[in-house]
Amino acid sequence: MEKRYPSKEIHFKYDNLKRILISIVFFIIVILGLFFLFIGHWFSILLGILFIIIGLLSIFNLLFFKELIFHNDYLIKEWFVFGRKKIKFDDLETSVSKRVWTGTIFFRDKRKNSFSQFFMNFETFPIGNDGFREIRNILIEKKVIKGDENGWNY
Repeated sequence: MEKRYPSKEIHFKYDNLKRILISIVFFIIVILGLFFLFIGHWFSILLGILFIIIGLLSIFNLLFFKELIFHNDYLIKEWFVFGRKKIKFDDLETSVSKRVWTGTIFFRDKRKNSFSQFFMNFETFPIGNDGFREIRNILIEKKVIKGDENGWNY
């Protein structure tokens, strides 16, 4: 039976323990980046800088994230510090990247450039597999994705 989502808002918040655990993983990535900087080879220095940037931005994104809200016509991502970012479902593109124990859902506004969408990613580890499935079902219901294509299968 297909689950229908009524005209209310659906909120997703991170579990604090899982938020801390995934932040530790990104902190380890930053430490690994620092290690690469001290190797001294140009490629390892570039790789180290990349690891540090990605790790720090991910940590800030995780720590300042407040909630993800699915409304009737749009998606809102809210932070404790940075405010809110809203994208209408008609303009929403999504992709997913799966990793061991976790993954990331990327939300992008078709009308804007990619750099402005940098913090619209959403880590799935702190909400668990059930949260991922529910987000997937909402996106199917809103006709943003078709179903199991491009990594959305679970």
